[in-house]
Amino acid sequence: MEPHTLNQYLVRANTLLMCARDYAQANRPTQALRLLEEAIPLYRAHTLFIATETDQNPRTLAILYNQYGYALGLKGQLQRGKGEKQHSLDGAIKTLHGSIASDPRFVPALANLGEVYYLRGKYAEAQKYLSDAMTYAHGMLEESGVKAAAAKAAKRLKELRSKNGVPPHKSTPSSPDQTNVSLEATL
Repeated sequence: MEPHTLNQYLVRANTLLMCARDYAQANRPTQALRLLEEAIPLYRAHTLFIATETDQNPRTLAILYNQYGYALGLKGQLQRGKGEKQHSLDGAIKTLHGSIASDPRFVPALANLGEVYYLRGKYAEAQKYLSDAMTYAHGMLEESGVKAAAAKAAKRLKELRSKNGVPPHKSTPSSPDQTNVSLEATL
């Protein structure tokens, strides 16, 4: 496949994903799922192609896996059937692990993985990846996507700790602008 065509597919997938996120936030899950059904195969094809390249950039692959995993996670959040939801969330977990394998300190993927584990009810795993996201975000907040990912991780980590009766960690942001972030804020 020509690189130019491949890039067009990726642009299309990103556009569909952002529109699906907007529909989800507007409480229009049917429209969001329709767009995700079109975006996910585009991400899958692009990811498989890039993963076979010998001169791949690990960060590029991490970003692509993160977007693909995010799309699967959003689909899982919107689905109504328990089996369908779990299947999509499990696919998101597998894909996000691919992102972390490419770049173990990629904060958006760590935050998204923590969020998906949270949605699956696997709170110990969620806490681990959310904590990792917070740890690696320190000193990297100017990098694209890191600030939103760190805020999302901090918010969810705070919820997890209050559920478990653990006092908030002193590195958890406390100002509203840092913690009041939509679950869909990170790509």
